[in-house]
Order: sequence, then C-alpha cells, then structure tokens
Amino acid sequence: MFATSRLIIRTGLFAALMLAVALPALAAPSITEFQITSYASAKMTPSISGNYVVWADMLNGNSDIYGYNLLTSSLFPIATNSSSQIQPCISGNTVVWYDFRNGNWDIYGYDLTTATEFQITRGAGQQMEPSIAGTTVVWADDRNGSFDIYGYDLSGGKPAADSAHFQITTGAGTEYGPSISSNLVAWYDDRNGHFDIYGYDLTSPPEFRITTNSAWQLDPAAQGNTSLSGNYVIWTDYRAGNPMTGVGDIYGYDVTGASEFAITTGGTYVRGGPAISGDTVVWHDTRNGTYDIYGYNLDTSSEFRITTSGGNETDAAIDGDTVVWVDYRDNTYNIRGARINYKPPEGEATPELSSVSLLLLGMVPVGIAWWRRRRS
Repeated sequence: MFATSRLIIRTGLFAALMLAVALPALAAPSITEFQITSYASAKMTPSISGNYVVWADMLNGNSDIYGYNLLTSSLFPIATNSSSQIQPCISGNTVVWYDFRNGNWDIYGYDLTTATEFQITRGAGQQMEPSIAGTTVVWADDRNGSFDIYGYDLSGGKPAADSAHFQITTGAGTEYGPSISSNLVAWYDDRNGHFDIYGYDLTSPPEFRITTNSAWQLDPAAQGNTSLSGNYVIWTDYRAGNPMTGVGDIYGYDVTGASEFAITTGGTYVRGGPAISGDTVVWHDTRNGTYDIYGYNLDTSSEFRITTSGGNETDAAIDGDTVVWVDYRDNTYNIRGARINYKPPEGEATPELSSVSLLLLGMVPVGIAWWRRRRS
C-alpha cells in the first residue's frame, strides 16, 4: 500500500513538473501604435481620458493647450491666449492647466461639452501643477509663502472663488506635484530634508506618509499625468540612483495594504515620468540607449516594452488600454499613442490544463493525505 501511495505522489509530482516545463510563459501584450499629430511644433505633457487626448503645444509660438478626439480623429484648440498655458490634465470632459495670462500662474479649466473656459484660482502667488479626478481639482499653491496643496470641487460652481478652495497641507516645507484619483491625493514633500511621497484621503484625514527612505522620491504627478489609480501610488525613486542625473527606478505603494514595492530595479538608466491606470504602469526608460516607453502589469508582475522606434519617446500618459506620449522619431515632436492588448492574438488559444492533467495534479494532496494516515 505504501508503494501505491508513493506511486500516486510521484506520478502527480511528475505531472506537475511536466506542466511547469510545457506551459509557455505569459506572453507580452500586443502593442498597436497610432499617430495623433504630424506637424512641426514642440509638444509636451500629454494627458488622456477616454477618447480625449490633450497636451501643451508651441504651434503658435507660445505654449497653448490643444486636444484630439480619438473617435473622430479631430484636432481642436482649447486655450490659445498669447501668454503661456502649460501642463494640462484631463478627466472626463474637463481639462485643467496652469496659465500665465494674469502675470502669475493661475489654474484654469475648460468644459469640452460646452466649449467654455473658466478660471479656478485668482489670488496672488503662484498656483501650479493641477491634477483632476471627476469634479475635484488639486494643485500646488504658494499663497502662504511656500507651496501647499489646495483643492476645489467644481460642482461648487465655475468660475471658482478663492474662498471656496480647501487647503490639504499646512506644513512649512514645500509640497508639490499633486495627483488625485477618486478621493486619494498624493504629492512629494520636503519636510524631512529630502523629498518623500505623502498622501491624503479627502474622506478620511489627516495626511499620511508613504515613503520613508532617505533618498529622493518624486513624480507622484509626472508632467500632469496621473500617478494614482485606485489604491496604487506610483513614483520615481532615487534610492539606488541620482536625481541630478535622472538615474532611478519606478516604485509603487498599495495604500490598502500599506505596502511598498519596486517595479524596476538595477541598471544605470534614466527612468521617470510614471503614470498608471488600473493595473498598468508606464514610464520612459533609456536602457536601450534612447528614451523608450515601457509598461508593467501589476496583476501579473510582468514588464513589457511599448516603443521600439529607436527615437526618443517620453512623457507617457495612460487611460485604460490606451497610452500616449511625446515622440521624436521623425526629428520633430509629435504625439503618438498605442493600444495595449493583453489578450492572445486571434486564433492563438490560451493555455489550459487538460482534464487528465488536472486529475494527476489533484492526486498529489490525496496521496499525501492517505500516506500520512497510514503512518499515524
């Protein structure tokens, strides 16, 4: 009988081993690129929400905000004031950016549905780096002498009165680069003598510290892109690099589990500009000698390359399965994008375990349990 049980165990273990060898590794997603702009001008900091892409564009000699509808393939201007408008961020049908038309940086917005522009901040000082999720806008604001994080709920009216703004941080240090997803806000903060990432739940204050490493952590809102999605916060981390050279890694934090994790490690490569949507993180990376866009699936812990042109691609932004970036492959700055498809190509079956294999695998715990009972 013992020989029989040993045979069962060995047979099951052999089947498991053969399956581990035979099953292919999880395939990288398929990438389908497409071009958004094809005209000569400097373009910067794209942001995407649904079928709309927005960016800052030097087409008219100063920085303006332009948009593109992926469904209709139509380009349209959003803000073309003769001053500078930079770093747009979009959520749904609302675009926000910071604007120098009044002699200082203010936050402005635009409703794509009604094609109307509105002002969000009016006071003295500089209001910069806006991020938006739904109807809530957050930004960095130095009205108190140093940069704090402020916010406003657009459901309270457009344009906004400064008295309707709410203050998120009150520390003496510099709080900058905020990002928002649902009720969660994150930013980088130098109150500890170096830049750390902090967070704040709008429904459950107070603020909380996310990173404690003594190196710099930056970019929770890289170039106006969203580096928050659900309970994940993503940033560029310099604990094994140097912020002066840009050599760093991409790290993340699960707010629900209060756990930090590394997405990239090792190498003397410039990595930065991380953005996240759902389980997919994207960033720019110089491991191949030029700037490429890379991706990472948090669900499968698998990294994949998105651009392979040999040119320079930076400033990635993502929403769902669509990623966009600034592309210099044609010796002029343009906006390009790609669809990420995690499903296998049509006609290629997803590996499945046969009923016989499942039976053999199932025999392992049964045999072990039977053998243990016989020995007791």
